[in-house]
Amino acid sequence: MIGCAAALVLAYSIRFESWQWPPAHSATFWRVLPVVLVIKAVVFYWAGIYRRRWRHAGLADLGRLLAATTIAGGAILFVGVWLLPVLGLIRPRLPVSVAVLDAGLTFAALALPRLAIRWWAMRPWSRRAAAAERRVVIAGAGAAGELVAKELRANPQLGLSPVGFLDDDPSTHGQVMCGLKVLARSRACPSTGLASGSRS
Repeated sequence: MIGCAAALVLAYSIRFESWQWPPAHSATFWRVLPVVLVIKAVVFYWAGIYRRRWRHAGLADLGRLLAATTIAGGAILFVGVWLLPVLGLIRPRLPVSVAVLDAGLTFAALALPRLAIRWWAMRPWSRRAAAAERRVVIAGAGAAGELVAKELRANPQLGLSPVGFLDDDPSTHGQVMCGLKVLARSRACPSTGLASGSRS
């Protein structure tokens, strides 16, 4: 929730190009802030954002996060720009530009740390017992091979470290997938093992 609150603070500061806002808008901020946090918490819980394992995050997870922040932003726009002013609870209303900026900054505040977790988990220095790992190449540079590479990297306890792909298709040779180079089968290193990721 700290990131969600910081997003609203930064949105106001960008809107007024200063960390000091007009007194009336400062009063609106303090009245809107609890409502904004409740909306975000409810939407993100409903979307399962807090229950996901971001160490294994992919595009689908980012899509879910984007959808959740968009829904929360729409709700905040409705409540802060129309509902609360109509009820006479805030005056002036929440600026539309602040609501839009808040949605974008909230997405960034939630996505960047989670992507950093994913990136860190994929780095060689984050893997346990690196010295004892067996270097393997993956047979097949297709979708199955990609899944095998991700699975091996996500589970260092298996003791297998992928170093490349082997594929019979000459058009894939020299390309890079999942940070690993695709090689011809004849270039396989005899000191490495073979993990199956062949295309069906």
